[in-house]
Amino acid sequence: MAKFYCYDVTELLQLLEQEQHGVAVRCRIFAWMLGLACIAIGLFAWASMAREWTLGVQVGGIVIAMIACAGCLAVFQKISKYSGHWPRCPKCDAKLYSFQPALRRCPQCRARIATDFRPYKPGYSLPDPEALLPRPPGQKSCSVGIFAGQLLMIAFIATVILLLKASLGNLQDPDIPEITARMLVGFGVLVLLFSGIVTYLFEQLLKLVVLIDLKCDKLNLKMDKNYRSSVPDPMRLCPHCREIPNHRMTAITGNCSSCGGHILEIEEEPDTPGMMDCRLLLRYEKLSGWGVWYLILMIPGLLAFRVLEKVYKSHWLVWTALALFFAGIPLLWNFVLLRSLRKKWRLHFKCPHCGFKLGSSNNPAAWRILCNAGHCLKCRRKLVRSGDEP
Repeated sequence: MAKFYCYDVTELLQLLEQEQHGVAVRCRIFAWMLGLACIAIGLFAWASMAREWTLGVQVGGIVIAMIACAGCLAVFQKISKYSGHWPRCPKCDAKLYSFQPALRRCPQCRARIATDFRPYKPGYSLPDPEALLPRPPGQKSCSVGIFAGQLLMIAFIATVILLLKASLGNLQDPDIPEITARMLVGFGVLVLLFSGIVTYLFEQLLKLVVLIDLKCDKLNLKMDKNYRSSVPDPMRLCPHCREIPNHRMTAITGNCSSCGGHILEIEEEPDTPGMMDCRLLLRYEKLSGWGVWYLILMIPGLLAFRVLEKVYKSHWLVWTALALFFAGIPLLWNFVLLRSLRKKWRLHFKCPHCGFKLGSSNNPAAWRILCNAGHCLKCRRKLVRSGDEP
């Protein structure tokens, strides 16, 4: 018999929502203060300070200032996130920064930590089986709403660029300190806009895209045969929260992905010895994510090695060898370490029932379903042991 840890799903979601709201408010206040500081320094102090610097120091100073401001925003967001009073997993004591109500499991140890005390409400039905199947690779889907949203985003970005160009192009003489001061003021204005206005506009833009697609549903179906209707069917709504759940997740768990309510009777498959271990799969997912971060940092690292090779010309062979070694680490990571771990931990990313490839490079949606729910995206068969203690 599985051991259940009694967090109420509704209560846990409310606690997470409160903490996420607190993090967002603190980050927004810090962004406002940082943006106002950039504007004040750019208006009253930067030009007078920069006139005493050389041209290279002026250009490098404005670049370093902008990078430092962006870094401060990222660091403060991390600090604010880790310092909150987040609920903890009753089993591994890890802070729950996120929680999937349909799974009701800890994202760290995958133990079942929540249950729903609300009674079962019938009335939900799954879409057609074809709508649950993954799209063939390479198929593109377009809609009137997405096209209109792209045009609005392009117009907004073009407006911001033109305003910045106009503010920097009104100078009669090429006064570098004045130009860099205006750049710092413009950066502060962008920080204020992004923290206070752009986020709200982006949310409203997404709602506008959905509204346009609802109004143009028949036209979208004529334009693209692969387009899946966005008109909500009353039978597809959760009877608890009246939201549209993730149909694939509901088909696997029987729970709503929005509120966690039990809305569909699903017979849970038992664990078998041939299934993958959920903890080893979680560890592999983290290791593969480190490889992605290394690929992102590889480009500035290669540029740094190139600069060193230019400075120390007499030792070019050493720096070239180091650069090749630095570039070869991701290849060793992906084709040697991760492959050996897959063999050692018996992780197979091809469904033995339907043959569908579940790797992140083939289908990111299938990879997320495998790591989170432990099922195949196509045939919905269980491939990962739940890890519940008897």
